[in-house]
Amino acid sequence: MFFFPQVLPLLLSRRYLFRILGAGFGFLFPVLIKMESVIGNMLLVKGIYFIKNILRLMICL
Repeated sequence: MFFFPQVLPLLLSRRYLFRILGAGFGFLFPVLIKMESVIGNMLLVKGIYFIKNILRLMICL
């Protein structure tokens, strides 16, 4: 019980910090998902073009 006054503000500040972090992640999470899907689509398109070019080269050879 002796440490309780010192620990209480720490716990409150930590809970507040987690709340701020949670709000930040709640805001950033959909943005990250959208960015990931856009990047994934770009990589998929580039991958399809890459495979088509390789197949074209193989057919030409």
